[in-house]
Amino acid sequence: MANSSNVFTRELKALNQAKEILEKTGESDSISRQDFEELCKHYESLLGDTRVITNISDRLQNKLNRANDTLSERSEEIKKFNTQLNEQNLLLQNTIDELTKTRLSRRAATITIIAAMLLFILSEGLLEPFIESQAQRSQLPANYVSWISFGFKGLIALLLKPIEYLIDRYLQREAIRNQEKQEASQKIQKTTPTTK
Repeated sequence: MANSSNVFTRELKALNQAKEILEKTGESDSISRQDFEELCKHYESLLGDTRVITNISDRLQNKLNRANDTLSERSEEIKKFNTQLNEQNLLLQNTIDELTKTRLSRRAATITIIAAMLLFILSEGLLEPFIESQAQRSQLPANYVSWISFGFKGLIALLLKPIEYLIDRYLQREAIRNQEKQEASQKIQKTTPTTK
């Protein structure tokens, strides 16, 4: 089979030959059999080349269509996987956040219990004797001293929840700062080229 530039050259040549034959003959002249046979032979050859080219073109187009369909299917699959991965990442991040909050809340509760024990020891060891000594100087009745002591202990007990809340908030802020520092250092490591 001839290449595409030869095919068009041959087509032009056959067309020019046909035009020459028409110009040579007048309306009353007849075309010679030999010229007509040569014209038919060229046309038949061109027609065969055109069929081959069309077949090849059709096959290539079909392959291209199948490849495009496959690419479209794969693209859709990748989009689905990306969507699923994003959902899983969000779920995992929420779970990690909840676990971190729970861990920090436990730590805050532990610190609060330790603070409560220290406050109890402080109230029993320092505050109670101070209240009793002040009550004896001012000659208050014993039941007033007990009520004052219970009042201070109740105040300490009421302060435990706000103390726990403040400790929890502080620990959460520290955890967020640490996470941001870690993410920033990871970004820097990703953008900094490594030399080997």
